[in-house]
Amino acid sequence: MSKKIEEILEVIKGVKARWRGVESVSNLRSEVTRTVANSHKVTYQTICDKYTRQLGIKADEFDTLLQEWIISGNQQLQYLLLQHSDNSDKMLISHLFNTLLPITNIVELEDTKLDDEEIIIGLIFEEIAPKGAKQFPDDFLDNANCTAFYEVDLPGMQLDLAPLSQTIITSPKAYFRYQAKNPPEAKYILYAHNLGSKKVKIPKDNLALFKTVKTYERYCDELTRRAFELFLEFTYDEEKSEELTREVARRLHLKGKLPIFGNSRE
Repeated sequence: MSKKIEEILEVIKGVKARWRGVESVSNLRSEVTRTVANSHKVTYQTICDKYTRQLGIKADEFDTLLQEWIISGNQQLQYLLLQHSDNSDKMLISHLFNTLLPITNIVELEDTKLDDEEIIIGLIFEEIAPKGAKQFPDDFLDNANCTAFYEVDLPGMQLDLAPLSQTIITSPKAYFRYQAKNPPEAKYILYAHNLGSKKVKIPKDNLALFKTVKTYERYCDELTRRAFELFLEFTYDEEKSEELTREVARRLHLKGKLPIFGNSRE
């Protein structure tokens, strides 16, 4: 992870953890910035510069985006960070925003079972993915055999398979359309793609491509099955365990097929 993104995410997490609905986000952000600066042994201005000048916004604009995300889940802050990050950071950014729920109503939140569920979800995260999910494709490529790649240009928006197809990738309104050479290539692109991504590098070797996709799908399956088993130990309720496992898969940004739910691209 780049130092810039690491420190910005620490500020975001710190403000989210301290905010209770009445404090000034600006004041909290200043306090957390000082804490982060001290922990990294840099100046306050060094940290502040990373979420302002280096993102092309002012401090009050950052505060507004941060507060809108905390309160209502507005994704503009996430999109801004994705635009100013490289591929190695994109999954970590997505993981943070998918893991930390926005607080839409503090009073209502305290009167629901969400707190208990969040505690259980947190425990499951610590057990199955304490450092977040592995990143596709980097953590699944066989570097010894994957030495040659080609690039595919992407639009940076949401993509999915076209209806009744295993090889045609389209944007929501089908303005973007890509014909993959085979189903593994289509899956590889969808698994590697993140919002804001403009290119994806794909192994030229078809066997390496196939193995990378299958290894990732097996990882997603094992992770969700383990999560489901642990949730079942807490809840003794299959339906609730399935619901919570889906939430964990969403927050971990797992894109591989999940046979446990009968979910497959094949």
